[in-house]
Amino acid sequence: MMNNLPNNPADLVAHAAFFESKGSYSLANKLLNELKNIFDNFPSKEVALEEFKKLTSSANNPKQTPSNLNYLFLWICLRWAININFDGMNIPQILKAMANDGLHQLRRDIFTELSRQMIPEGPEDKKTRKSLKNIFFVLCSELDLKSAKKNAEIIKENCSEDDELNKVTNLVILLLEQKFETVYNLIQEDNRLSNTLIEYSVMSYLLVHEKTNNFRQGVKQVTNYLLSVSNVNELVSSSQFLLTYILSMECSEKLALDTLNTLSENTERMKHREEFHLMKLIILCYYRKYDLMDEVIMFLEKTYADYNQENKMIKNCIPQFIEANKNNFLPAKKPVHVDKKKRTAEMHSVCFGEDQYIEDLINVGLKSLVSSDDFELIKQKFDLRFYIDTTKECEGKIKEKTKFLVEQGLKVTVSSELLVENSIARLRLGLPFYEVMQRCYRDNAIYINLPPDHIIGNGLFNMINNCPQGGAAGGGLLRASANKARSFMQTNDFLQLLKQKNRNNELAKMVFSNWRIDFHRYFESPFTQHTNFSIKNEKIFLNQPFGAIFVAKPNENFLTTLSKSWCPRYTGSFNAGAWEILLQSFDHNFPIMLNEQKLYYGAKSTEEWIICELSADSHYIPTAKVVHPLISLSTKTPEEQKKLTDRPYHVDIDGSFLPLSHLLI
Repeated sequence: MMNNLPNNPADLVAHAAFFESKGSYSLANKLLNELKNIFDNFPSKEVALEEFKKLTSSANNPKQTPSNLNYLFLWICLRWAININFDGMNIPQILKAMANDGLHQLRRDIFTELSRQMIPEGPEDKKTRKSLKNIFFVLCSELDLKSAKKNAEIIKENCSEDDELNKVTNLVILLLEQKFETVYNLIQEDNRLSNTLIEYSVMSYLLVHEKTNNFRQGVKQVTNYLLSVSNVNELVSSSQFLLTYILSMECSEKLALDTLNTLSENTERMKHREEFHLMKLIILCYYRKYDLMDEVIMFLEKTYADYNQENKMIKNCIPQFIEANKNNFLPAKKPVHVDKKKRTAEMHSVCFGEDQYIEDLINVGLKSLVSSDDFELIKQKFDLRFYIDTTKECEGKIKEKTKFLVEQGLKVTVSSELLVENSIARLRLGLPFYEVMQRCYRDNAIYINLPPDHIIGNGLFNMINNCPQGGAAGGGLLRASANKARSFMQTNDFLQLLKQKNRNNELAKMVFSNWRIDFHRYFESPFTQHTNFSIKNEKIFLNQPFGAIFVAKPNENFLTTLSKSWCPRYTGSFNAGAWEILLQSFDHNFPIMLNEQKLYYGAKSTEEWIICELSADSHYIPTAKVVHPLISLSTKTPEEQKKLTDRPYHVDIDGSFLPLSHLLI
């Protein structure tokens, strides 16, 4: 049917509504995209207006209207400057709503059309010019090069070649095209342009200098720029970006500490803020300079002394993290192994916050686990136990909903000891992962990760068998739209999918069709070369370095490697939630370091293993990933980096779904 698309706009809408009502969002998306293409290619406003009148008159019946058609109507009106009265229309609110619904590409298309309507009246029209630049930066920050180029052409048509706005758009386009030498030369010649690039993205500015072998010069220039920043929040945030990049590149603490001290000594408002001292503390901990920590810890203790209960917990959490790091994450006593007929396997989950996560734990994580081909086999072969870390608010609900596991004779522990309360749980998020690794090390147990909001495929038993002693296994992680997947789960189709022997391939099909998310645009981006999708011989590959760890068999070397793997590669890692840094290691550095020791097993294809993560449609928009996960990685050549990090994972789908059309629904 899709090879013979209806060519009438009203028919396209009717067909799209039918497929949407059946949950076939992929087919509905193709039809609405075809509708968009028809309107985009009309020869004149008069033709577009006439067809728009016909379309809106035929789309009045709600039963025949796709839920997102009004968003597309807005784009049509902007595209052809059609003056239609949308009652009380607030475009910023509409754009925000589109982001929440995951309609990011259509939102970006609307941004481009807004630019087309915003012609600056001259260099003195600062408000319009600022709006144009902000729109352009939104498109570029989300790696939408096609829309960014359209936007740049609009600006070029209305600004002289020497206009600053024109220069900025040209510069960032060159950056997205990875023409680093050209960008470097331009910002050396124009200090104002240089500062604009820092303002746009500290990370991108440093990337340009790294790629042209001028990294330390870039650090110095960013530091000098930050000394002139008056907004304290911008200063702190940009300083964290700067330090994140330094820690990913420098094997010594000197440059990081010198930079931080320069910022504080020349900026009084920075010196006395707790953010500065937290940054210094994390730097010292990362480089293991424990003898320099006393002064910083004393300041933090004094700062938090009169704070509320939440910050008292933060104060108690940081020393725990430092102490664990000093001891290489090893327990005080070595394990005493007891010979048992069956080896213990612990399925560990962390679940807190909203009731939605508890529902996910039961209806997504556990339902997909216990219905898999592997669950009964794992119960037979291992002494299986469940351990769920949660908070006081969620503990009773989870105990009630996991009674069915206890009734099967399984040991289930639900504890709020570590995460305590929802208000502080996020700051302590890495602590349960630290504790479970120590627990499995002491008991010679196998660790199995059971995230609440992940659909587990078949193949877990083989992943356990392939996991090396003292190492880990993982891979095959695909993100899917949480809204669309949860809607599908309300039907019997979800149970039928879980019953299928080829569950893994069917899950992959759903991820790349009806559960698609804007994140899947990664396959188009040169900025994500080690974490993107690729097409080889009409087959889809996921070039994730290794994916999150889902199985582990910890020993002493394992824990020591874990202690060396954490790195504050995200700016949020510089806050008081030091334990969260550890959690990020499971997705990034730790698998790479284990692989260097030949202690990591990565799944090769969906035939072997898959896990689908339900991700918020408003999040996971592709952005430039330019920070190296490891210092050791940053010093390698691009060829060496690729050899080390590329683990092509074959997404086994009959016929390629790529290239993917833009998402409208």
